[in-house]
Amino acid sequence: MANLNDDMESLRITVEHLSHVIGPRAPGSDGEKRAAEYIQERFSRLGISAAIEEFESPSCTVTGASLRIGDGNELTACPMQFSPAGSVSGPLVFLGSDEHIIIDETSVSGAVGIITAMGGGIARNRLARSLEDRGLAALIVVNGGDEINTKLIREPLLKRMPVLSVPFSTARILWQNRGKSITAEVRSDTTGTGVSRNVIATVKGVSDDYIVLCAHYDTASLCPGATDDAGGVAALLAAASVLGRSTHPLGIVFLASGSEEHGGDDGTGRGAQAFFKKRAGSIDRIRAFIDTDNVGGILSTPALIMGGPGVFKRAIENASLEQRYRRIIRDNASHGCDSGAAYQYGIPYVWMTNALSPRPYYHTPSDGIENIDCASLSAAVRDIVKLAELLAAQGPFLPWDSDQVIIRPARMTDMPSIGEITGRAFDGVSMDKMQEEFFGEQLGGREWRDYKSRSVMSFCRENLYCTIVAEYEGRTVGYATYQLHREKGIAEISNNAVHPDHQGKGIGKRLQTEVARRMREEGYTRFTVSTLSVDIPAQKLYEKLGYRKYAETFHYLK
Repeated sequence: MANLNDDMESLRITVEHLSHVIGPRAPGSDGEKRAAEYIQERFSRLGISAAIEEFESPSCTVTGASLRIGDGNELTACPMQFSPAGSVSGPLVFLGSDEHIIIDETSVSGAVGIITAMGGGIARNRLARSLEDRGLAALIVVNGGDEINTKLIREPLLKRMPVLSVPFSTARILWQNRGKSITAEVRSDTTGTGVSRNVIATVKGVSDDYIVLCAHYDTASLCPGATDDAGGVAALLAAASVLGRSTHPLGIVFLASGSEEHGGDDGTGRGAQAFFKKRAGSIDRIRAFIDTDNVGGILSTPALIMGGPGVFKRAIENASLEQRYRRIIRDNASHGCDSGAAYQYGIPYVWMTNALSPRPYYHTPSDGIENIDCASLSAAVRDIVKLAELLAAQGPFLPWDSDQVIIRPARMTDMPSIGEITGRAFDGVSMDKMQEEFFGEQLGGREWRDYKSRSVMSFCRENLYCTIVAEYEGRTVGYATYQLHREKGIAEISNNAVHPDHQGKGIGKRLQTEVARRMREEGYTRFTVSTLSVDIPAQKLYEKLGYRKYAETFHYLK
């Protein structure tokens, strides 16, 4: 890259324009639309053609909020993202925390409730829906400090109940006035159209396959979003200015995503979800996903959070980068943001972020350009370029075995099929069914298939990179899963099955061949598998694959 000072000034200009000229860019708002057009124009200036792809998204158009006790002065408050507009009055009631309501929820009708934020946003969304159903007039959420977080609840399905956020200084006054009448108001405009936008620019490579570099440009409501994520967008554009000058073995797609702050009940960005959904028929062309979100903040420790097969993670771990990153593997933990959408489609990802550092300005109106360190942001740009060049020169991390029956990485959308296959294929070879037959009734009021299918699907959701499926004519007809016991150095085959209509065609063997290849690629030379004595077909398959029977286990029921 050219002159370092020029680079930093260019980054500062981009962050300033997004965060302070355009300002808040909540999902579906006019500010978000203007930001998308600005980013498209910036790509055009770099000589890279960029398209805007629209997708459905709830609109956040809140403009302000107020709280008054009786006829008193207005207290400090902000509207929550997606809050319905309106003005309501009622007695002020302390409900407890979002993890534990201390009063009877059926008695809250007509009241204005106040809760403290202790748990996660998804749980608070569900609580808000429940309280609205029970007639709560308005909900006030207390942040832990004196900043106001406008995204403690982000529920777009609320119909009438205003939801507000207050700092602890306001909460102290509210606590002293419990039982008194309080008026809560949320104001909104009418610019929302139920649409958000992705800005997509492409640098073609030698291959039609490509990697994706992503940063979201929207913000939490009423927030300038300098660190979340104007800095990431500035880094994305700066990386494009370098990577767009040459041809790479793989193509590079730059995705400036909208409605990442929507989150939803799975916590993932709606823009990234829309991007992958539109390309679901050619998802095998996407080799890797680099997510740049919350970079270049002051007092921050940079981190690389990654998920994928061992060959991908080793490439990231061994990369020679400018900044000293905390490298974190997240194969079996919760996945949110835009990188979480990549996980749901089985795509290896690395998330470059400062999100693990203290950020009192996160999702608050205080997230201005004064929280950006342009020198750190410039270093992040150079590391993004290095990672992109590294990954664009790699072979497939999760190759597909394409034949009449395709063997491919699993996706979240495969879960219903995996559940159905489990219920059909494990009839007669499931402990859940044997227990049901032994006791002569359904246990817990549920059929054995429900327990077995839920168990398998839960494993697959949490271990998507260790799950593969067989696809025939667009339908998932089989699956296989495995576990890697790193401390012992043993790889284990877990649940696997083929739909009865497709058994006897060699699909199970092909699935196990790919599982074996993956386990060897991860560096394992010791393997184990368990099956029931009544499952003769499975025993024959494993013996053909070279496994030797070494122990029997007996299950007793009484």
